[in-house]
Amino acid sequence: LMGVRGVASDINNSLDTTVDGIIKDFIKQVSEMPKKIVNGMGSKLEITSNGWVSNESLLSAELNTFCNIAGMAHPLTTVTTFNYSIISTGQLELSNLFLSNAEYLNYISAVCIKQLTDKALKEGYGNINDMILSGASADAKNFSEWTVKNDSLDIIFNVYQVMPYVMGIQTVSIPLSDMTNMIDPKGPLSFMYR
Repeated sequence: LMGVRGVASDINNSLDTTVDGIIKDFIKQVSEMPKKIVNGMGSKLEITSNGWVSNESLLSAELNTFCNIAGMAHPLTTVTTFNYSIISTGQLELSNLFLSNAEYLNYISAVCIKQLTDKALKEGYGNINDMILSGASADAKNFSEWTVKNDSLDIIFNVYQVMPYVMGIQTVSIPLSDMTNMIDPKGPLSFMYR
């Protein structure tokens, strides 16, 4: 990816902007708390990342943010994703992967709802169907955090989106091969048509 002129700058600028936003939000939240130190402990922010490249053209990265603000009920870990392609539009939205007339949101939603419901039942949470249906309905805003890894589309749901805090961050993996009829053959996932 870095061998293409301007790509490194585009990626670094976008990631810097994202990280700066996370830091500014943390500082704002800390400044709004009445006490800056509780039980001898102050607030803490850690940002770590993982990244990988698919087919030498699609970068996916996860920024994992651990935030513990003094005075809050509990710490919070969230995932922010970043996807970049040199084949099409640079930084990607989920819609960039699919044909414009494809019903990909309905398909992804149905797969996610099924897997999340099965997991909730297995874990003894049969009473959170409304939370799952709301957080994984076929609305683009519900699928803003995603990556492509190992020929799968991973949809990431941060805490409280589809399940209670105690169940943590949820990830649903969908094989790209199950969606070839919806994938744009000239888009970032064109490698699926080799």
